[in-house]
Amino acid sequence: MELHLRDSETGMAMEAEIWLLDENGQEQTHTVNGKASIDTRNAIMQLRAKADGYQTMLLQRKLPPETRLTLQLDPLPHAGKNRYPALPKGHMGLDIRLLDARTALPVEGGKLVLQQAEPIASTDKRAGSLYLWPLPAHKLSDEQMRWLEVHAPGYRSQRLAFFPQAGWLKKIIYLQPGRGLDVIEPAERLSRFPWKTQQNPPLPQSSLPADEKALLASVIEPPAQITVGFADANCSQTCCSSSACDNSCTFSLETYVKRGLNDEWIPSWSTQSLRAGSIAYRSYGAWHVNNPRTSRYDICSNACCQVNDPDTSSSANLAAEATPGMMLTYGSTPARSEFSAENNSWNDPNDGLSCTNTDLSCGDGFVGSPDTGWPCLADSVAQGHGCFGHGRGLSQWGSQRWTYNSNGSKLFNWIINHYYNNNGNPSGKRSAYISSPLEIHGLQVIPTQANTGDTLQLQLDISNHAAGDHNHILVGASLYSAGTGYLDDTANDALITLPAATRDTRSRSFDLGNASVPAGQYDVLVALWLDVDEDGQITSVDEPMQTYRLNQAVQVRDNSDRLFADSFEN
Repeated sequence: MELHLRDSETGMAMEAEIWLLDENGQEQTHTVNGKASIDTRNAIMQLRAKADGYQTMLLQRKLPPETRLTLQLDPLPHAGKNRYPALPKGHMGLDIRLLDARTALPVEGGKLVLQQAEPIASTDKRAGSLYLWPLPAHKLSDEQMRWLEVHAPGYRSQRLAFFPQAGWLKKIIYLQPGRGLDVIEPAERLSRFPWKTQQNPPLPQSSLPADEKALLASVIEPPAQITVGFADANCSQTCCSSSACDNSCTFSLETYVKRGLNDEWIPSWSTQSLRAGSIAYRSYGAWHVNNPRTSRYDICSNACCQVNDPDTSSSANLAAEATPGMMLTYGSTPARSEFSAENNSWNDPNDGLSCTNTDLSCGDGFVGSPDTGWPCLADSVAQGHGCFGHGRGLSQWGSQRWTYNSNGSKLFNWIINHYYNNNGNPSGKRSAYISSPLEIHGLQVIPTQANTGDTLQLQLDISNHAAGDHNHILVGASLYSAGTGYLDDTANDALITLPAATRDTRSRSFDLGNASVPAGQYDVLVALWLDVDEDGQITSVDEPMQTYRLNQAVQVRDNSDRLFADSFEN
């Protein structure tokens, strides 16, 4: 087995302790610094990589002796860590990491030449980084792709495409020794489509839901890792076929989403479009973990599957960090959440774009491909735009247009539900719903006997199965009896944070006086909501994640009973 180790943030070679278990139950341990050839006469069934300062990775997959595998380990999060300097509004920053393609170690003496900008020659020799900041994004945002070139003594130069954007763009570039210029063509998915930077629209205002009986997500634990086929050990050369993808790269699922979201979505698009994209991208990858493309890897790395490469954007990273572990699901399994650039069921003969939808019978102003199981869906923002792509699932340009003020400033969960379940009216393949990585295991009510006007404490036992923190979760609560219906105490709805991959207790109060709860026996219901508009209140635009009900949980007594309850009658 040829094994490579990389830091998932820097792309650099690293050292880790490796433990292997083969199909005959034989164990091996190795210290690997960057690369090692390991004598494995039998197939490997389990592999664990552990290094100080990094998340431990455990891969359970049958790996034949001839496997070429790269493990990308995630650094442990650092509290209060600011990854990049703040940029002035409307400016972009470039973080260019230059690494030797053979060793994955920093290249010194690099220079960067940016189209329509002065050459930049600053180099951090310790990290192989070239920083350019701040650059006014508007000077490069005339709806055109731009090019940058990197040069270093003794290495072939590279010319790469990028889209101007506000915020930081990180590119990890592996340089080959020699002379000459390599031109790296951009991904096809959206690069030929005209685009325009849009400001994030204001969020809509909505009223409180009628009760707690909202449609709730299925709890699904997302896969911890995904293995992706690449044409090189640095996980930088994308490929489609098993013959071309002769190296397998394993990432945490969340790192995989960050590496790919800015390739499939335009990073300058609105926050809500990018968040919708993060769910679709994550779910499509997770489906392939359950339905691997080959025995060596789950999914390929180019547009045959979905594009994944080393560059990342701060805007796409933040979108992925807002939805960790959330996927689309058919019942209890991740959905193959397809998407394409423009799904309008009309082919404009004059736009030069490739429409591969085999069934345009839905017509202009509708999306769908009935022949492939995707029923017609009215999509007013699509009207007049020529089809670009296969037309199945979510329309990427539609996800952006729905966030415009003129179209109602829709939020990401509305966009997902629109394209994947017709806003709660599912049919055919348009029947997927957002899953929840959050799970309530139990509820304790303190006290179980109380007087009208008292305050209860509700303690929830909660797991966050995602590999990322959930920082915008609201805990709602209701009391219920057949005679009163649902009684809410919205004033004490609590905003909580749930750290990644943890199980812990969280609590909230329930004021019986606020809810005007009369004497009687009550069920207690609690619900976790994702605060989608981040206004600190549970409203109809928020996403219900899970509910938990404890029947006959509390006896509420009238205050007139207090005398006898306190045993003053003898």
